[in-house]
Amino acid sequence: MVETIEEIGRWISSQSKKEFMNQNTRDHDFLMDAGMISEFIDLIGQNLHKDMEDFKKSIDSWTRRAADFYYRYQKEVETAIQELSLLRQEIWSKLEYAFQQELFTGFNVFEMGSLLIRNNDYTIYSLSRAFENKYKDIVAHKEELLKEQESVISELSVPIIPSIIPDTILVPLAGDLSVYRLEQIRTRLLYAVASQRMTTVVVDFTGITSLQVSALGIQELALQIEQLTASLRLMGVDALLTGFSAELSLGIVQADISLNVPVFSSFKSALTYLVHVKNITIEDLTTK
Repeated sequence: MVETIEEIGRWISSQSKKEFMNQNTRDHDFLMDAGMISEFIDLIGQNLHKDMEDFKKSIDSWTRRAADFYYRYQKEVETAIQELSLLRQEIWSKLEYAFQQELFTGFNVFEMGSLLIRNNDYTIYSLSRAFENKYKDIVAHKEELLKEQESVISELSVPIIPSIIPDTILVPLAGDLSVYRLEQIRTRLLYAVASQRMTTVVVDFTGITSLQVSALGIQELALQIEQLTASLRLMGVDALLTGFSAELSLGIVQADISLNVPVFSSFKSALTYLVHVKNITIEDLTTK
């Protein structure tokens, strides 16, 4: 005869095998595997006589693993709760069988029901929280990956190339230009100039056509260039512009915009200019 709640719990744990399930439960196509089912029933049995804090510690670990398990199969929390409900019915069926077989004496149905309902309610709460935390972790991981991808894209979209001219970098632009991208270029360029202690920056527009600034507009392009060159001047850095197409040049002139910085037809001509104004010799280039 079973006399105490603790012994009843041990009896429940001893029944924690899938083959002991009743027909209604066996007919359900469980996603939860036999090991998790057995562990859950065993946990319910082992902790039946313990206080709530002890039960929480035991079941929280199981619900976290359960959330991982269901997520791998792309199932929502509702599926997990449905299967938990079936397991709860299974536990009650075991107790009903034991009661009918008169395995228990001094058995208080209301006390037993209260304990099982308490533990079941907390299990559902813990499982829901585990799913929520799982989704938060996934979202945080995806956001981190997105930031890393954006950083890579940003770096690729703003190439900064060391020049053969000492203390000079080349920034060749290509692709569509927008205010956001030009702000990225300015930010990265100013950081590179400061960290590498450059004195001259050559911004090459050879890869930019009028079509690629059509959404931005000539006026806005000129404003962004002015802000970039002004920022560089404040840092004591000279800016040179090269490679404007005929269409871009015409648009800038027609808009009556003055760039107020040296402009060259090509990067080569800009390098020739720098060699002259910096009094650079062949030895300077070969020993750089």
